[in-house]
Amino acid sequence: VLISDRSKRILDAVGNVGKGEPIATDKQKVIIRGDFMEYVFPITHGKDIVGYGTIYSSRAFIHQKLRYTCMLTAISAVIKTLVLWVVSYWAITTIVAAPLARLSHEIERFDPSVSNTDTAREPGPCEQVNADNELGALFRSFREMREAISKRDQKLNEYNIRLAREVENRTQELQTAKEKAESANKAKSEFLAN
Repeated sequence: VLISDRSKRILDAVGNVGKGEPIATDKQKVIIRGDFMEYVFPITHGKDIVGYGTIYSSRAFIHQKLRYTCMLTAISAVIKTLVLWVVSYWAITTIVAAPLARLSHEIERFDPSVSNTDTAREPGPCEQVNADNELGALFRSFREMREAISKRDQKLNEYNIRLAREVENRTQELQTAKEKAESANKAKSEFLAN
């Protein structure tokens, strides 16, 4: 590193820099001389230039640092990509796949021939989901459908029981009427035989 004043006189030098030519610009510039690079920049105070700084470096050193930085950037990108994939996989499995698996299990477990209004039955996964998203709406729709099917089946069972009682009562009434008719017919036959 070389530091000079406004008159381009060298004030301080650090390292093995050699003597350069006086700086003739008010702007920064890069000078490449063989295997060395020179970066010249003005040192200002307010708007006034109070001096110049010159940094010398070998191109090999800069290339080495550049390769190291590129390697770190690539490794960082790979690690961040892997972390993003892991987080995405976790989010998909816990937020989407697990509730869908529970719904699928509940659908497979659903048996419309068994009354779902039993109080002894343990709550299925659908009763445990109250999310305010599409999956929650799907679970609620399935739950409502299951309850509607259960109510329909319960009404059908009640109609079947009532119909079976009516058939039994009608059969009993017909049997009684038949016995009365046979008994009246027998009495008529006996009356006419005498």
